[in-house]
Amino acid sequence: MVVATAEQLVFIWDLNKVTQNVFEPVNFVKSTVSSPSSAIACFSDGKGYMLGAVEGRACVRNVDLNLGKFNFQEDFIYKCHRKEEQ
Repeated sequence: MVVATAEQLVFIWDLNKVTQNVFEPVNFVKSTVSSPSSAIACFSDGKGYMLGAVEGRACVRNVDLNLGKFNFQEDFIYKCHRKEEQ
């Protein structure tokens, strides 16, 4: 499970450990977008997550959600809303 907080932190929990009364996150990282998060979703294969921010930016984070290990070399951020200037 991946959770984004108002303090721009992203926590990763292994739900198998939660069922064993271990409530510590597997890992956490500071969000790479500068504004508050508006949405977060895990990849279906458990290899990362995507985080959307209120300013229209989105970041893709590659992480093994089962182990909580990040792969920062393949991460990227992009701006969703673009206007062409006339």
